[in-house]
Amino acid sequence: MAKDSTTEQLIADTAEKVFLEKGIAGARMQEIADAAGINKALLHYYFRSKDKLFEYVFDRVFQDFVMRLRTVFEEELPIEGQIRVFISRYIQIFDRKPGMPLFIQTELYRNPDLIKRFTFLQSVFPADYIRKEIAKKVEVGEWRPIRVSDFLTNLIGLCVYPYLAQPLLQHAFSMNDSDYQGFLENRAETIYTFFLQGLRTQ
Repeated sequence: MAKDSTTEQLIADTAEKVFLEKGIAGARMQEIADAAGINKALLHYYFRSKDKLFEYVFDRVFQDFVMRLRTVFEEELPIEGQIRVFISRYIQIFDRKPGMPLFIQTELYRNPDLIKRFTFLQSVFPADYIRKEIAKKVEVGEWRPIRVSDFLTNLIGLCVYPYLAQPLLQHAFSMNDSDYQGFLENRAETIYTFFLQGLRTQ
């Protein structure tokens, strides 16, 4: 029997939802099959094991997460505009898939070798471009010097942390789910202002 791309897509989409919620340890193939409305035998025909299905889903999720970084810094905008787009785009991703940051972090801690699958990773991060843009800003006295690694770590961390630490932050600031959603909706502008203020010399 030939594999059907529509069925494969259905399985992958369904499995992604289950893995994002439960990780590989908590997910069950029968649960994925039931959620997709197919039998377990058909699921195993497309993906021979839970590990194979997980690798497929993880690759897809991680590449979607990382590749957006490159496209942002290819926009025909000044660096400040690219930073704004970066923040907005990542928060949109996390709003759509709030379990994504924790999923990626948990699974990379569980199996650090997963990162070795992504041989393209170093070429995706636009380190040289960002380094040049920082140098231009420093030269004219607009920004303080900063390493590219710190620049990207600070930027990504500000976007990701509220999704990783939601239970902690909700408890610490006595926010219900509705309050927290409002907090997240205001994050993009808060991050942008805070991040640029940290770079500017005055």
